[in-house]
Amino acid sequence: GFQKKIQLKGTKYEIQYIPLKKLFMGIENSGIEKKEGVYISSVEKTFFDCFLKPRYIGFSNITKALYEAKIDWNKFISFFKLTDNNALYQRTGYILELMKMDTRLKIPSFVFEFLLKKVKTPVKLIPIKGKSVYNKKWKVQDNLRKENILSWM
Repeated sequence: GFQKKIQLKGTKYEIQYIPLKKLFMGIENSGIEKKEGVYISSVEKTFFDCFLKPRYIGFSNITKALYEAKIDWNKFISFFKLTDNNALYQRTGYILELMKMDTRLKIPSFVFEFLLKKVKTPVKLIPIKGKSVYNKKWKVQDNLRKENILSWM
């Protein structure tokens, strides 16, 4: 697919454009809004995209930002309803549960109930070989480990 990186001058950030094909639902109700002539995604859509493509940001950055964000959990879950990506549900549920236990982040139980419905076959947290801890509930092989996922704490 077509991808583009844009350096933001004077900052340490770069913007990664990732074509989302069928996961881009147009502007209405898509989590995308226009600010000062630029289309940007809502907080919930941004986090969904981060869980969808974690290699671009890393789970430690995702969990830190999630901890500091104000999230509409219904809105967040609405984006998952557009995909059948079981691994995405499993990885997200596993990470959110770690956060709920270790950071006391308030995540409503309906989020976990929804994500658990798609737990199918075992998946790796990240696609690398190495030691892993298996989580039976989410069927996730955590080959990144909690101390790395929550390294900012």
